[in-house]
Amino acid sequence: MMDSLLQVKSGLESNLDQLGKSFSNLSADNNWLSEQLATATNIIAEKGSVIQAVKSQQVQNEKVLRVQVQRLQTVKDRQQIYLVITDDQGVPIVSRNPVQVTLNTDKGPVAITAQATQMQNVMENQSIALAYQLEDRLKKGTYIVAVYSTKGLLGMAGFRLV
Repeated sequence: MMDSLLQVKSGLESNLDQLGKSFSNLSADNNWLSEQLATATNIIAEKGSVIQAVKSQQVQNEKVLRVQVQRLQTVKDRQQIYLVITDDQGVPIVSRNPVQVTLNTDKGPVAITAQATQMQNVMENQSIALAYQLEDRLKKGTYIVAVYSTKGLLGMAGFRLV
């Protein structure tokens, strides 16, 4: 019986040795996989931060480009302003140096005779002031003052002298 117990013991020891070796191999594989996982996690995190930086830079570049485009548009839109004063019949008042110009508007070409002109940046909701010194006194009557830009009529007002 002793021999059979020794054989069982020897078999169990052999199995335990194999299990120990298998455990060591699996433990080493687990350590290697853990290192690979940590490396992959670091690479993914690094790529994520690079992607965020690129997106942020694109947004910043887009903002910079929008500002540059707006500045260029402002320079492009710099819209000679024309002051036109007419009587109630549409006849321009007399001036020494009238400016004859044809404006290309959305409704087609419009010919005007301006008493004064001025360079101005025209933007949305902007007030414009034009000073014009009359050469002669105006007669009694109704007059219309219109302000044009190269894009067309900006505004008009009427007044009456009594």
